[in-house]
Amino acid sequence: DIEQRPARLASVLELVATIDGTLFTVMSIHYCLCAGSLLRHGDGSKEIEDYLDELDRLDTIGTYLVTELGYGKNVVSLKTRADYDPQTREIVLSTPSADARKFMPNTGLAGVPKLGVVMARLFVKGNDHGVCPIIVRLRDASGVRPGVSIAPLGDKPGYALDNAMTGFDGVRVPKHCLLLGKHSKLEDDGTFTSDIASRRERFLLAIEQVQLGRLCLSAASATVAAASAFIAIQYGTQRRTFAPGHREVPILDYRNHQRDVLSALASAYASRAMVNYALDEYRSASEQQHDYVFRITSATKIHVPYSTERTIRLCRERCGAAGLFEENRLSLFAAQSPGIVTAEGNNQIALIKIARQMLLRQGYKPLTQARELSGTMQ
Repeated sequence: DIEQRPARLASVLELVATIDGTLFTVMSIHYCLCAGSLLRHGDGSKEIEDYLDELDRLDTIGTYLVTELGYGKNVVSLKTRADYDPQTREIVLSTPSADARKFMPNTGLAGVPKLGVVMARLFVKGNDHGVCPIIVRLRDASGVRPGVSIAPLGDKPGYALDNAMTGFDGVRVPKHCLLLGKHSKLEDDGTFTSDIASRRERFLLAIEQVQLGRLCLSAASATVAAASAFIAIQYGTQRRTFAPGHREVPILDYRNHQRDVLSALASAYASRAMVNYALDEYRSASEQQHDYVFRITSATKIHVPYSTERTIRLCRERCGAAGLFEENRLSLFAAQSPGIVTAEGNNQIALIKIARQMLLRQGYKPLTQARELSGTMQ
């Protein structure tokens, strides 16, 4: 499903999101980002298959460690080091400074084994080969692994995720844990080769799995918007009030209530159409269309959660005091919505990058001339 049927995976995750936003986040990271990275960048070896089987059985929960405390969305400049030791054929991970600690993966819950895909800068014989994904066991049944430090962060209302700051002090992992994909290779003696000369391009391929994560966040938001509209419409049919010439009518009979809840429903339909389009484009795009896929998935992830946040607020207000109770979902949706909006970093920065790509025509073709467009519309 992760590789061949992403829409199926998105459907499962978005339905979970309407019931438990925390579980949705854990599942999204586990399947889209951690397992997805192993499938995309692994070499199909027995060791990689063993990790995938472990994740598939849920013996271990997968997590994804990219952003750092001091660098946020500036992922290309990450400081976490991965030094290759040719004598032992191991990768040595280290966090060189406090601001290089990973912020804020879901690694904090004691007693739960965690397997992480860690983005780190690969150094071989003193040469920097850019940011690469590496498999690292962070916790096992006995606790935090040697050399790994995990500092749990504070609680977030409505979002019981075990976020933490995570660092590494000389953590050694076998060479097969380095996920270089099909374009790059590291020989046992430390010889590094790649079909892609640019470190930036190698990094963009290494982090490509994030696109599916964005789409699943967007799909969850679209479904939560639809659920919010449904709840508000149902409430409008049940809540009674008075009207001129009528002793009792449902509030849904009033035009002002119709306008708000049906507008919320229309917005949910539009969000769903946008998500479906983005999923289709993601599924059919080639590796060379990274800029285009980034623009489509990022624009969807920005627009849909923002729209959903407004929809939830409107629907909760129209349900009055009933909208405050947990069993009616709307207050929970409202508490969890900022987490989806915030996921993947600052939306404004992503919008600026989208605008830059469009101006430079990177993965973007401008609209046709106004007269041609007008003629087509006629």
